[in-house]
Amino acid sequence: MSPTPDDHDPLLDPSVDPDAEPEPLDPTLFEMQASFCRTMGHPHRLMILYLLKERELCVGDLAERIGVSQPSISQHLSAMRGVGMVTMRRQGQFVYYRLADESISQACEMVRGILTRRVHERSAMLGGNG
Repeated sequence: MSPTPDDHDPLLDPSVDPDAEPEPLDPTLFEMQASFCRTMGHPHRLMILYLLKERELCVGDLAERIGVSQPSISQHLSAMRGVGMVTMRRQGQFVYYRLADESISQACEMVRGILTRRVHERSAMLGGNG
């Protein structure tokens, strides 16, 4: 199957200068960001990111900790590798995954912090103990 214009990945385009600063409203950068965020849009993928923030893990470890099948974890990891969220290394028969950039974990923690505050605020508004 040949790539369509929508399959164009600017990160792999040799004509794009990787050191050039993008324009503030560069549509390509926003498309990349949207793709990255869509990939994060599944609870199991967020759990994978949470678990990988401390150390690299293999598919079996991730599947056991999250409670889903290894093929399911592998599919999630494949999508996450596709947008540069995680990297992998092989060691014998095992494949280990880690975050491609620690700031991914920091971004997830920031969002979780916002949501935690919202839960506490909502609980306080409803007269709960939070």
